[in-house]
Amino acid sequence: MIFRSVVGKLWITIIIFVSIILSLLSLFLIRYFDYYYYERQSTNLTNLATRLSTILTENPDNQNAVIMAKDLIEAYNNTKMTLFDKDSLDQKNFCNMDLQLKI
Repeated sequence: MIFRSVVGKLWITIIIFVSIILSLLSLFLIRYFDYYYYERQSTNLTNLATRLSTILTENPDNQNAVIMAKDLIEAYNNTKMTLFDKDSLDQKNFCNMDLQLKI
């Protein structure tokens, strides 16, 4: 009965048009938020890596530098730190420190 009147056809057309517009808008918003958070997370991790490398290269005491780096990296969840020694790089020996937060 709705499809027989002009008003019913107009309402159905408007509802279909609005639903298509809202679904396209939601797809674009999801893509925008994914891109935004990906860029933000990669920038934060790059800044963390820069700070860690600065701490490890400028601090003469290696043990103290590792403790400072561990304290810095504990702010990030599910972050791992791998330390390489210049002499042991040729021998493929490295120390892998798993520094995940325990919640």
